[in-house]
Amino acid sequence: MSGPIVPPLQVTEVDGSPDGRPITKIIVSNGDLTISGREATIDTSGSATVPGTPATAIQFNSDPAGTFTGSERLVFETGSNNAQIFIKSGASATQTEIRAVDGWGLQLSATDTDNSIRNQIVLFGENDGPDGILLVPNTGENVRLQTGGLTTSASDGDLVLSTYDDEDKAKITLTAGAGGGVVIQTDAAGFLQLENTTTDTDSIFTVLGNGTGTPKVKLENGSMAVQTICEANKEFTIEGGNGGDTFVFDVSSATGGITWPDGTEQITAASGGGIGIVYPPVSNSQSSSQIHWGHISAPFGTSAATTQAFNTDSPCWIPIIARRTATFTDISIRVTTGVGSTSNIDLGVYSDDSGEPGTLLGQATVDVDTSGTKSATLAAEVGESLDSVAGTQYWLAMVRQAGVGSFTMQAGNKADVPQWAWTGYATSYGIIVQSGSDNTLPASATFTSGFAWEMVAIGVDYE
Repeated sequence: MSGPIVPPLQVTEVDGSPDGRPITKIIVSNGDLTISGREATIDTSGSATVPGTPATAIQFNSDPAGTFTGSERLVFETGSNNAQIFIKSGASATQTEIRAVDGWGLQLSATDTDNSIRNQIVLFGENDGPDGILLVPNTGENVRLQTGGLTTSASDGDLVLSTYDDEDKAKITLTAGAGGGVVIQTDAAGFLQLENTTTDTDSIFTVLGNGTGTPKVKLENGSMAVQTICEANKEFTIEGGNGGDTFVFDVSSATGGITWPDGTEQITAASGGGIGIVYPPVSNSQSSSQIHWGHISAPFGTSAATTQAFNTDSPCWIPIIARRTATFTDISIRVTTGVGSTSNIDLGVYSDDSGEPGTLLGQATVDVDTSGTKSATLAAEVGESLDSVAGTQYWLAMVRQAGVGSFTMQAGNKADVPQWAWTGYATSYGIIVQSGSDNTLPASATFTSGFAWEMVAIGVDYE
């Protein structure tokens, strides 16, 4: 009697796929099948891999291949609001590295909620078209760091280097556009400083004109401006803001001099283009031979050739502010055309009486026979002192002696100096004169009118 009919062998997974019948051969992986006589054994136990420590280590393929391990040098930490990968090398003096090899670049990106790239850092490799490091803070905008420069892709956007993302803090701004500039701003009491890092070494600040461009330094605010210009070799020009009058200082030689706005050139301290006035010393250390002239306003310019004929028998006065606390000594005038015969005039110093000449303090006599600078030592009047007090007004006076003819002296055009005088004559007259004609310097000044003369130059010296 035959046995029951056995269906052909069928092999399938538990879910029914894959499926095949009739099966005449079963093939297994090497090492999983053993045969003993008519019995075949398939080993399906497999093997387990234990993850490497520490518990937070990121697992990676190890040796032998197919096994995994971990390391405390590469870990992944998570928390309620963070996910962090930590990596370190075997020694604190060396750096860990993430590298794209074979000429490939490397990109680090952050995304929006729809997984599109929001911003990124791109390190270009050899196989990429561009070069450098690309920082993309926003879609369509980037800053590129490459050899020799930092640039931005925005043609109308400034590039700002700042200590803080606040407009009021210290920053350097490279302004956009074809005419872009560089703006350096400090905050509150902040300062801009140029300093050499080497002790006792000069620091050099250079404004370099491109090619034949003119170097300029401009100082300005919303309501005022002045600028310095180098328009010629070894010449320094000071100009009133954008255009205006200029003063040129020529330092190419010892006789370079100063050129004033009207074109007049002065090459020495005592021979300016005007009435030859020497400015008063400002300290006792300066030479007492410098004359303190009766007026120092506008001593140059159109007054260069100005003279005044002196043909009155009445004394005249002009004011002077004492620059030092000292003693008046010599007094001087500059005769431009002498009388031509033996002729003398008296020069004097008066105190001030409420803005007018007061008491005669001292006087001296000089000749006006010929042209030239005439100087004599002052003699104090009886009971008076020629001591001066800095900042105090005094009056210089002159009068021709009886019988002296007309002569001319160096003067400043009254149109070029601030007009001063007394009462209703303050805007019309250069000097004030005494009424009457007695050819002497009175002990006390008396006068009734101003006089439309140029501002005669009388100088007085300090001891």
